[in-house]
Amino acid sequence: TISAKGKANQEFEAVTHGLANQSFVSFRSLNNDNTSVPIDEIYHIGSYLRSEKKANAKAVVHLNLKILLRKYVENFYKVSAFGMNHALTSAILILMVLGLFGKAWDKDRFYRELYLIAFIVFFWFILIPLFHVNDRYFMPLFPICFIWAAEGYLFFIHWAENTLLAIRQSLKKYQANRISVALIIGLLLIVVFLPQLGKIVKRSPWSPDYYADPIEQKIAGQWIRNHFQGKPIIMSRGHTVDLYAGNYRIEETVTIPRNELSRVLEYARYRGVDFLVLNKRYEKNFAEIAYLLDSEKIPSGLQLVYTFQDPPELKTLVFRVLKN
Repeated sequence: TISAKGKANQEFEAVTHGLANQSFVSFRSLNNDNTSVPIDEIYHIGSYLRSEKKANAKAVVHLNLKILLRKYVENFYKVSAFGMNHALTSAILILMVLGLFGKAWDKDRFYRELYLIAFIVFFWFILIPLFHVNDRYFMPLFPICFIWAAEGYLFFIHWAENTLLAIRQSLKKYQANRISVALIIGLLLIVVFLPQLGKIVKRSPWSPDYYADPIEQKIAGQWIRNHFQGKPIIMSRGHTVDLYAGNYRIEETVTIPRNELSRVLEYARYRGVDFLVLNKRYEKNFAEIAYLLDSEKIPSGLQLVYTFQDPPELKTLVFRVLKN
């Protein structure tokens, strides 16, 4: 699965960076016999490479060195311009720089720091740009960064303490130290946590934003769990609904293909799907069958069993897939 995701990611990014002629829809479209969708083979089943090796099978996107190099340059810019800052926050980055260069290195520290910096350079500036820029890919090396940030924190404490003693000579050293610690910790809490706290307070669970948490899928999943015996197999865009319906097996999650309804249903039956879940939030991702959200006539092969539409922007329909 890891090697499949690696190869598929190169193909994904060739499309999203505009370096290939194909559309991303290609990854969500059924094969000729309606038995597989690349996105499911990549993220859920793990059979993407095996499928490409079959006789007469063709890659969704044909890669070459030029595409890889152009992608690397663009992703390198993302990492250096805002990727690290977004993952760590500006305050932590400033502390890291101070921790590294706040005082001269002796010989032992010189080799130790070069050794640690080599990991940062390889993973953050070579591997991540070659693969994909995502905040979580920075995290494995955070412990190293936090050691440097702690050194930067001590640098600030020492600076604040000496500054206070120079300004107020009546202060004793331990008093200046306590004041410095309180000031620096307070400043860090404000700079690092307050902006994020504001985002959390402002967030609404009923937001219809595409990237907000899909609470309507949670509600639909809970309804399925209460009205279905066993672990249902669900076809949907986004798989929060699977979790709340009680099916935690990633290989049983099924994506809605970008094809007409007859082919979607054939694939659903092939995968043993019990329910088809459509929600307004993601309708652009199943444009070929999005009309079902507003249609009064239920097509043959489907049975409408649950509707959630308050608010209307989060309208969600749960269909039972009928077996032939």
